[in-house]
Amino acid sequence: MRLKIIFLISVVVLLLSACGVKQDNSTKSTVEGTSTTASTTQDKGFIGYVVKIDGDRILVVSPDVKDYSSTGGPKNYYPAIWFDESPSNINVGMKVEVWAEGGKLEESYPAQGKAERVSVISDSQSEGTKLFEAEAVNQAISSLEIKKSHFNVVKEVKYDPTASVWTVYVLNDNHDGVIPIQVSDK
Repeated sequence: MRLKIIFLISVVVLLLSACGVKQDNSTKSTVEGTSTTASTTQDKGFIGYVVKIDGDRILVVSPDVKDYSSTGGPKNYYPAIWFDESPSNINVGMKVEVWAEGGKLEESYPAQGKAERVSVISDSQSEGTKLFEAEAVNQAISSLEIKKSHFNVVKEVKYDPTASVWTVYVLNDNHDGVIPIQVSDK
């Protein structure tokens, strides 16, 4: 009887130790066509577009798809992280790199962590344009009706100077088709 109790306690301790916070250093991101490993270490942060803001939290979604279908997971998986304690000058539409405090992320989808540092990667204004890229992305995202529990994935942003139009490529709700949204720069 005593041996059964010790065994049961050991199993419970083992199961409880498997729960908790995990450092995520395996997320990949593509920047300007080259694949780089994005981590939440001091060297590299998590790169993506800010698609939602809730108080001091920002939801950053990577435009890089992962295919986990060979292991029974989703075919079109886009890494996403809610970061708490983000600076107030960050807006929806900005492409950012975010470092999680201590490199720690809670396992969920989207993952969650505390922002240690946020750097804006892309807030450029092309020559002759009225809008910044982030403003065009913000307008495109704002034009979509999306359920509160869902979020957008911004795949690509292009500017056509001859038509004075930004085209923001956003995934549909199922993340299996791209919706081109045009934003006038006039």
